[in-house]
Amino acid sequence: MEQITVALIGFVGLVIVALLEKTRKENKEDHGYVKDHLTRIEDKIDGHIGDHVSANIIMDNIRFKTGEYVKERKARSGSKKIN
Repeated sequence: MEQITVALIGFVGLVIVALLEKTRKENKEDHGYVKDHLTRIEDKIDGHIGDHVSANIIMDNIRFKTGEYVKERKARSGSKKIN
């Protein structure tokens, strides 16, 4: 009886270790997948920002969806804002 108990404890321990290792491997693969996609997104954002920098866009008349100007406009005298 004692030998059966020891064998069952060993078997249960072996199953638990196998499941943990499988989870660990899947987690490592998921991290690799996420890293690849984040790198791709980072490259896209860098390219997009680079496009804005190299285009020398004049931001004086560009507005956000809210209607506010991207660059705050001022009157020629510099004392008042123009909307």
